Amino acid sequence: MDRQSFLTRAVLFDFDGTLTTPGAIDFVAIKKAIGCPMDTAILEFIETISDTDQKAAAWRHLESAETRAAEQSYPNRHAEEIITLARDKGFMVGIITRNSYAAVEAAFRNFTRLSPSDFDVIISRDDPFAPKPSGQGVVAAAARLGLSPRDLLVVGDFIFDIQAGNDAGAATVFLTNGRGAAPRDIPCDYVISDLSQLDRILSLRKPLSPGKLPNALLADFLEDFFQEDPTVLVRPGIGEDTAAVDVRDTDVVVLKSDPITFATDAIGHYAVCVNANDIATAGAVPRWFLTTLLFPP
Repeated sequence: MDRQSFLTRAVLFDFDGTLTTPGAIDFVAIKKAIGCPMDTAILEFIETISDTDQKAAAWRHLESAETRAAEQSYPNRHAEEIITLARDKGFMVGIITRNSYAAVEAAFRNFTRLSPSDFDVIISRDDPFAPKPSGQGVVAAAARLGLSPRDLLVVGDFIFDIQAGNDAGAATVFLTNGRGAAPRDIPCDYVISDLSQLDRILSLRKPLSPGKLPNALLADFLEDFFQEDPTVLVRPGIGEDTAAVDVRDTDVVVLKSDPITFATDAIGHYAVCVNANDIATAGAVPRWFLTTLLFPP
């Protein structure tokens, strides 16, 4: 499937361990109770049970364990803030989980600022799609939102989340929760240690407004330029009004180019004076003029 575009219109979150604190549900205990091998996923194992009564008992045990875990779970660090921030930035938000919808509802009772109604789409195992790591749920979520999977950003703390996003052609974010690292054999687009770091990713994946780059984005951009040239005396930086270059060991050229905005009268006068002023306050003598032209979007 075609890979995602660089722009994102919706964020699809895993639930357990992503929006809730990790470790609430004891998967090892569940596997032992239903006879599931440790290297096999629980949902897939239950589907292979041929005995009807044994299969029903396994489902009951899983659902009971999920409900207990959901009732004892709490919002993950920064979870409620990042959902609110994403919505404020204009992104749609959704959930994709291998849990039942009832377990999701139960967990939300421990949230203070969010409920299921705050999400534009919720895909659970009750929906008629193959669970993660299949990308079917991601594709279905995109369709319900009226989007292409390429418009989605899938965020999760387990390899199944990344595999599902990759399978659907969405962008992916692996959340480590401050433990370990992203899986090496499953490529993802971003790695974060906590949900607060998703803010910067969202800022990068939406259209910028016309005008200057936001300072935070500009700072990140400038960090990519390491200047080894010793003749560059004043390097690019937030709040730096001028550059200074040593051109002949003894002479220093101070450079300045600043657009003039909001001025409609005597714009040429302002353009010269504002730039000359910054040169003068840097201790240099204004001699030449560098101009910056602004165009409509």
